[in-house]
Amino acid sequence: MKQHTRSGFTLIELVIAMAVMAMLAGAIVPAVGATMRSAARRSTLTELDLLGDAVIDFYRDTRQFPSDPLDLENAATAGWAGPYLRGTLEDPWSGQSGYAIDGFGNAYTFSASGLALTMTSDGPDRANGTTDDIALTVNVTPLLRDLTLDELAVLNTAVERYNATYLGTDPLSGTWSAALSRLVATGYLPAGSGYATDEWGDAYTGDPPGATPLTAVLSPNVTGN
Repeated sequence: MKQHTRSGFTLIELVIAMAVMAMLAGAIVPAVGATMRSAARRSTLTELDLLGDAVIDFYRDTRQFPSDPLDLENAATAGWAGPYLRGTLEDPWSGQSGYAIDGFGNAYTFSASGLALTMTSDGPDRANGTTDDIALTVNVTPLLRDLTLDELAVLNTAVERYNATYLGTDPLSGTWSAALSRLVATGYLPAGSGYATDEWGDAYTGDPPGATPLTAVLSPNVTGN
């Protein structure tokens, strides 16, 4: 009796196998897509934090906001002392700096308003202004406060030292501009140091206000100084 050996698959077996593969693909592809979107989101959030720190340093040196991430790596802005980002990255698809591109392959957009800069990623849908945008807003008010407090410490130390010597014979004027000129003339403060205004650009005032002798310097933007 002749025995027949079977080779290949029957049509029904192929149909069943293809159906199983389609079911597996239907379950795996969405899961892979969700994982990739989640990784891109984490990458974008991490990069926004790095950009935010760099923006603060940029503003500290220039008193301006960068117009885009590239300014943080190379800019002709007065006072620029960067680069403010660690290392050099390049996006393989666009050829741009990696810091300029989010985790989804989109360019970040920078938008300044007053003392705040908002950095935005278009998110997975790659469309600006939609609900999946990822944004970080950096406000430099705390920086200006810290810098003003540091400057006030210098000014009030100078006032105290001056008063320890001249309070009885040549008291400081209650007007800060006049008092500042006297402190510079007597060597308690350096000339051309920009001590007329605080970091917001508002004039310092004397304490007590307008009265002689001036015993302290105040900023209108910092309470309790």
